[in-house]
Amino acid sequence: MNYRPETLDDIVGQNEIKSVCKIIVGAAKKKGDPIGHIMFGGPSGFGKTTFAKALANEMGSNFTETNAVSISTISKLKSYIERVRKNDILFIDEFHGLSRKVCEWLYTVMEDFEYTDDKTGRRAKVPEFTVIAATTESGDLPEPIKNRFEHIQEFEEYEHEDLMLIVANILRSMGFNRSKDIPENICKYIASVSRGVPRIVVGNTKWFYDYMIVNELTQIRIEDLREIMAMKGVFDYGLTKQDMRYIEQLNEHGQLSLNAIASKINVSESTVRNDIEPYLQKLDLIEVGSRGRTLNFSKAEEMGLLDAES
Repeated sequence: MNYRPETLDDIVGQNEIKSVCKIIVGAAKKKGDPIGHIMFGGPSGFGKTTFAKALANEMGSNFTETNAVSISTISKLKSYIERVRKNDILFIDEFHGLSRKVCEWLYTVMEDFEYTDDKTGRRAKVPEFTVIAATTESGDLPEPIKNRFEHIQEFEEYEHEDLMLIVANILRSMGFNRSKDIPENICKYIASVSRGVPRIVVGNTKWFYDYMIVNELTQIRIEDLREIMAMKGVFDYGLTKQDMRYIEQLNEHGQLSLNAIASKINVSESTVRNDIEPYLQKLDLIEVGSRGRTLNFSKAEEMGLLDAES
């Protein structure tokens, strides 16, 4: 079963981007043109691919999805370009991963809809189409790359109410309590442990529903829901087992270097720096400085984490 929204109206949240996209689609349809090239920037799991597919559906366009890893050379990119038809959409995920050489070749295609054939030296025409790029690092992209896009849209943090609505929509689509309202406490808790990321919301909601199906449950208490999510390694506030081990080590040792804490919880330094610490910093649970990592004890106590560790 596919839980991805099919149209812009189906998408929950990111209302400003939805409004812009509706204008882009409406104008393109009235002019009979493809939509202009678009860049979507924002954290992973925020719905950039969902928006791209919804735009293709709204336009009735063929949609081709790829990523920077798959088009590491000009010849590989050209194999996609040579297959496009008028009004098609080519979606390139992780756009920041394209090499400079590949990007420079794409410039002319995006601007003039033509390129030079390496074998004949002649200019080859391409039907007018749309490139939609998605990136988690739009701020680091060179300006010449950004300038090729008519529209650059940055995804914002999701409101908690929007995440709750996503939970309810998924459960409803799977038939859970179809004749009744989805219990608010279920939606609220699943949203609260999904780290503010719609993709994680989807995964957690599906896990909850699978558990209900296997155990033939029709009702659930919030205490049971906590246990269900803990089985998956998801705890209050969206903390994971790695997060909890990290907090435990700082609580026990006070201040630790990156190398020391990575060793103590048995993960790589890059995992600590890129996967664990950003979310703990977002929750204001830790401070990361040149002399090491320290725990915000007052915040940890407020969240009931130190009591859980002791």
